[in-house]
Formats: sequence, structure tokens, C-alpha cells
Amino acid sequence: MQDTVVYPRLIRHGMHLSTPALVLSLGTGAVSRRRRVVLALPVAGFLSVSLRHWREYRAIERLVRTTRTMW
Repeated sequence: MQDTVVYPRLIRHGMHLSTPALVLSLGTGAVSRRRRVVLALPVAGFLSVSLRHWREYRAIERLVRTTRTMW
């Protein structure tokens, strides 16, 4: 109960990851090896933050591009 319900909800609020993403990353880490379980959440967090920053950067780029064409 704790590993599948409580822990993902606690981590979700701290890392801003969805519960399915957490369960999936922990599941893939657990299937492969024990060492990878330790790395599963930091890697998932890194990928999530990187994707979020990339999307925000592209949105800012689009805004700058449209502003330049207006002037």
C-alpha cells in the first residue's frame, strides 16, 4: 500500500511528476536491477524538468519571433 499509493503521491508533489510516471519509472528500475531503482526517480525528475524547460524556451522563442515581425 505504501509503495504503490502513499509514496508516489508524496513524491509527485515534490518533483511535480504524475503518479503514473513515478510508478512506471520505479517499475522499470525494479525490473532491471536494484541499482537502477535508486536512479529511477532522479532520472525521471531530470527528464521531466528538462522537457518542461525546453517547452518554456520554445514558447519564449515563438513570442520573440512574433514580436520581431510586428515591428
